Amino acid sequence: LFNSFQLSHGPDSFYWALGSTRKFSVKSCYDYLIHPGRCFSFSRVWNCHLPPRIIFFQWLLIHNRINTKDRLRRFGIDVNPICVLCNLSNESLTHLFFDCDFSFAVWAAVSSFILGFVPSFCSFFDYWQHNPPDPSSDSLVAIFSWCIWLERNAYVFERPKKLFWGTCFHILHLFELWTGSVRHARFRLSLPQPRSPGSQESSSLFPL
Repeated sequence: LFNSFQLSHGPDSFYWALGSTRKFSVKSCYDYLIHPGRCFSFSRVWNCHLPPRIIFFQWLLIHNRINTKDRLRRFGIDVNPICVLCNLSNESLTHLFFDCDFSFAVWAAVSSFILGFVPSFCSFFDYWQHNPPDPSSDSLVAIFSWCIWLERNAYVFERPKKLFWGTCFHILHLFELWTGSVRHARFRLSLPQPRSPGSQESSSLFPL
């Protein structure tokens, strides 16, 4: 085994393994101490062929920096803690994207169609750190999280909840727009068309 290594006669050198520059930085040391094992390269996230705002939103999710209701309450802001998408549990990042019945049903619908299966992961960090790179899956995760956040904000600030299928079609539309995929044309034919926001009809899974 040792015969396969070529050793030079030059002096030994040290490098910092927690940063891409191989040079020590206080930030990389702090991140490692606060989140052991969470130091990884963000190049995979940055290299997604998506609008910059979507990429930056993934960075916020990985660092738990979006203003979900539990975070706002920690800052002393008095808000109703209940998740507006399911009205069943208190809103947190984990609940909103992984435990909420509405979000899970949307994720199951769009991922099973586009990917052919439903990936399971417990956090966005877990996904980007431990799943092998895949352009379709990476793009879908980023677009799904963005659309769920938009839907949550729209309900809080503007209007009643969008239909379940309306959210699914929004994700599929952006996936086609930003990745060039047209696979979901078949999906449009097999599912009911999204109703207008003012419609009083109900989805078979989730009401307005």
